[in-house]
Amino acid sequence: MRRTPKGFTLIELMVTIVIVAILASIAIPSYTGQIQKSRRAEATASLLTGAQILERCFTKHTTYNNSAPANTDANCPEGVPATSENGWYSIDYSVASTQTTYTLRATPQNGQANDGKCMIFTLNQAG
Repeated sequence: MRRTPKGFTLIELMVTIVIVAILASIAIPSYTGQIQKSRRAEATASLLTGAQILERCFTKHTTYNNSAPANTDANCPEGVPATSENGWYSIDYSVASTQTTYTLRATPQNGQANDGKCMIFTLNQAG
């Protein structure tokens, strides 16, 4: 009486490994792309937060105060944050000499600097 072998053959194991490798080669870049997109949304939200702070300052004082990012002063006590919420983008801004226009910039840093599709986000007083 002949016993049937139990377990996997080497061929079956190799086929399984190849299938898993193919699935991983498709899934990992897609996952990385989704992570980068969510970080871009964080940059956009940070720019909008900075714009709200500057607009509140303009509403109170009819001027955009040119204080350093992340600092506070008497005119705009909140200050514009220096980085996005999780630190993937650095936020800076400049105010024109007339003090009536501004430009906010979100520059990628850390792991987000590898994002080739969207590098620097900008937002000005006109939106």
